[in-house]
Amino acid sequence: MLREHSVFTPQSHPILRRVIVEFDDSSVPGGLVLNAEALQFVLGIGTQASVRVTNIPVTGADLISVMTSLHNYASIQVLSLRSTTLDIWEAIALIMLLPFLSDLSTMPPIFRTMSNGIALDDLPAYVVSTFAPMEHIRLNYAPMGRRFRCWHLDVSHVNNYEELATCGLLLARQCPNFDYAALDKQHRELFREAMQKKIDEPGFGQDAPRLEYLSRQQ
Repeated sequence: MLREHSVFTPQSHPILRRVIVEFDDSSVPGGLVLNAEALQFVLGIGTQASVRVTNIPVTGADLISVMTSLHNYASIQVLSLRSTTLDIWEAIALIMLLPFLSDLSTMPPIFRTMSNGIALDDLPAYVVSTFAPMEHIRLNYAPMGRRFRCWHLDVSHVNNYEELATCGLLLARQCPNFDYAALDKQHRELFREAMQKKIDEPGFGQDAPRLEYLSRQQ
């Protein structure tokens, strides 16, 4: 009905600044629309809005596809996608696509290994020097995300803190002002310990002072 009556169009509601759309689990996906299409519609409400919150579950690939569609989402500063899981490469691509993004909320990231045989010890340098491994986006990684500072993570079901710490540290190397990974209190100490352990491993040593500051913020 919203579409049929053109309640929201890319040209309508130009001064809207916050868009919060919550879906009941039983209504997503709907019988008439895919999750990615629903997300694209929600993101098209008030295209200049700086704050966007929704719980529509989409894949990381679908999210990047939506973000590279016809609309310009550069105005987004706060993005909450509480039912979406990104891998580290998708998270990096998303932050690159949103130059004013400061706060991001998602499910915990997953660490998808590279297909070209890059060793884990070489990943920090690889991330800094190469391009996003995605067919539809070819953007140089570093430097980027100068306004990005906080990643809110729902880690209620996480059991691999080392993988989570690796994702956080790789992202921190790319985003010079990323200094806070927000987790529930009961998970902070395990995450902090995992980050401290990873910082001492090859690849992160040259950035140790700043990365240690990130780990202390938990």
